[in-house]
Amino acid sequence: MKILLVEGKKDAQVIKVLCETQQIRARIVDKLSPEDYQEENCFEIYVPKDSNDEKLLSEGIKSALLANGIQVVGIVLDADKPKDNPAPQNRVDAIKYQLGMKKLLLNQSGTILKKTDLQNSEHHRVKRLQQFGFWLMPDNKNPGMLEDFLMKIVNKPEACIDLATQCIESAKKQNCHTFKLAHSSKAVIHTFLAWQDEPGNTLELSIKSGKFNKNAELAEKLITWLKELFSC
Repeated sequence: MKILLVEGKKDAQVIKVLCETQQIRARIVDKLSPEDYQEENCFEIYVPKDSNDEKLLSEGIKSALLANGIQVVGIVLDADKPKDNPAPQNRVDAIKYQLGMKKLLLNQSGTILKKTDLQNSEHHRVKRLQQFGFWLMPDNKNPGMLEDFLMKIVNKPEACIDLATQCIESAKKQNCHTFKLAHSSKAVIHTFLAWQDEPGNTLELSIKSGKFNKNAELAEKLITWLKELFSC
């Protein structure tokens, strides 16, 4: 059984659709059940209920390690702006702690720990895995989230995202916003999508209708990481 842990349904749907564009089969699930695992899928995307990044790091990884029959585990996390450690090092340190490892290096193309690497863990359940990998949104080097990733793969000139960003900054200055400042990139991407046909489409539908470039360098990096991690 091969599992990809993600924070929410939106993350799961975007990753699933990107995989579909490359003929990779994946299924979204809300429970870890080896009995329900479908072998024709490359992996299953697990979305824990009422999850956030912190819960995913602790409870999500723990649940995956405790479940029977799981051979490969991947996790996609936001590299949010931290208070002290430089992003994304704070996430790497948290994953290292959960895996019971003394050393963990970040690969900017997506990190994959093979069985030989996992033998250095202090936890016997980690040692049983064939592989463990993680991807830090947006690009394994800068702070951000799913929407920052999407801003880098829009199927329009970069100037369009710059203009959407200017609109959001103007809205802030004129006190027209109520969103949290940490969610500014969400506001930018949905402002950009509001100018496309049809306005109001979900991120999933926007990818399917070609608003994002599946062949963009960053999108291909993510897909390559998934293929290698789950042997697709």
